[in-house]
Amino acid sequence: MKPVRSPSMALALALAACTTTNPPYEAGADVTQPDAALQCDPESCSSGRCVNGRCAESCGTGAECPSGETCCDDTFCTDLTDDPHNCGACGTACGPRQSCIDATCSAAIF
Repeated sequence: MKPVRSPSMALALALAACTTTNPPYEAGADVTQPDAALQCDPESCSSGRCVNGRCAESCGTGAECPSGETCCDDTFCTDLTDDPHNCGACGTACGPRQSCIDATCSAAIF
């Protein structure tokens, strides 16, 4: 006898296997403080900022951001499409349990 395979069961098992190591961002979180979960210390960054677990590039005073990134506060570069502290625009923070997806704050998927 052949085992019955359900597509919904396969999806449930696949989703159960997914985990996240990054906690949801809190609105107004201080991105100038070390974040052990993301393993980035802003004091070691030339811009003084961490974005999505890595040092942000410095900008302003003639320095340009990498392609696809925007200079926020004339200080650091970020991708406004996935930065939960600058989602869609510099300074626009997503709320608790939200992620920045395509420049829009959306409910985090766990």
